[in-house]
Amino acid sequence: MSLGEEGDAPELSALLARTPAAARRGGVYILIAALAAGLIWAGLAEVERSAAGRYVIEPTAMRAAFAPRSGALSAVYKTVGELVREGDAIAEIDSPFGRVALRAPIDGVVFRAPPGPLGRPVTNGEPLAAIGAEADGRRAILLLRGPEA
Repeated sequence: MSLGEEGDAPELSALLARTPAAARRGGVYILIAALAAGLIWAGLAEVERSAAGRYVIEPTAMRAAFAPRSGALSAVYKTVGELVREGDAIAEIDSPFGRVALRAPIDGVVFRAPPGPLGRPVTNGEPLAAIGAEADGRRAILLLRGPEA
């Protein structure tokens, strides 16, 4: 049974009988055109999003500087943000075999400096610093606060 046939409510049948077929088709066309315009706008529109918070800029790739021996951190020569050349001393470690330097593995910027107080124990192979190469790309990381409790 289709719309406007026998058995429909008398008011609906009367309304459909009074409405010209062209007007019914025109209403459908207007609805389709509005839907198409909305889809085109949604595909082409630029949506701007913003958020407030602290951010960190890091290189897309970093190289770690590993402790060459176990011992105690005795000196830190470079801090975060300083430029280093490959082989520059970043820190020194007092080991049972003498004092050894923690050296920059590449030319770049110090992004993570040796952590902790002087005299803290350091194990052989422990990553103590991170250097980002100047030629690498950068990325910004936005640090958002979670919901307040």
